[in-house]
Amino acid sequence: MKAGMIEVLSGHLGSGRWRLKQEGGMTFLSHIQPFSRRGEFRLGADQVKNITIESHEQSCLKVRIDLEGDSYCIARINPVDLPQLQSMIEDERVPPLAKSQQNTWILGLSIFFVVCIIFEMSR
Repeated sequence: MKAGMIEVLSGHLGSGRWRLKQEGGMTFLSHIQPFSRRGEFRLGADQVKNITIESHEQSCLKVRIDLEGDSYCIARINPVDLPQLQSMIEDERVPPLAKSQQNTWILGLSIFFVVCIIFEMSR
């Protein structure tokens, strides 16, 4: 498993691949959202309450990440990422919002329609 990647297996986050990112000295979990106004969903240190190692697998660790409230998830991580993930427990900062990509979508859709109209008019 690559460093910085977290494979969520089950729990309240569903399943899928998350990334461990840093921005402005703050560590957070990031999940790509392709058709959303923001390109990614961010889960910050303010949401992570505890991390428990459940088992050691071949080249990764299986951990339980306890989140705010009664939420949790089971995930596989690279052992190299464990200290960075555990640093989120003591940090209470909220991660910055991902850059809004709404203007990019509107511009791309507008260009597509203009190209379609020009193509139809040239026939």
